[in-house]
Amino acid sequence: MNNIKESISRLNIMDENNINKDYINKYKDINNNGFLWNYENRALVFGTSNSQRIVILQTGNTGINTNNPSETLEINGTTKTNLLKTNQIQYDNSSLFEIKKDSITGLSINANGNVGISTTPSSFINTKLKVDG
Repeated sequence: MNNIKESISRLNIMDENNINKDYINKYKDINNNGFLWNYENRALVFGTSNSQRIVILQTGNTGINTNNPSETLEINGTTKTNLLKTNQIQYDNSSLFEIKKDSITGLSINANGNVGISTTPSSFINTKLKVDG
């Protein structure tokens, strides 16, 4: 870490024999940016209500509601966003991929590659493209 201005505080983690086993530092750099820094080759875990919520593994993989993320960001649960930008969307957990707003299906793609726009999947199962509206 470059340009360290000051170490604001240090959290020491001791074992049962009061031997320092791990530590996490909180820093500010010369631009007053804050850092929470784990010097050990271990995960950094955040929790609430006595439950793990976020983990950053030593590999850099980050998980929300998952203990062992296998991707750069892995989220176990429902997410909400105003804008999603991606180079690729891949869905492997079902034979149907849907994009919805509230409970209204805007786009559906089934396992055969058939596409439906503003229609339910069952109504276009044997049609390559079906558009309602």
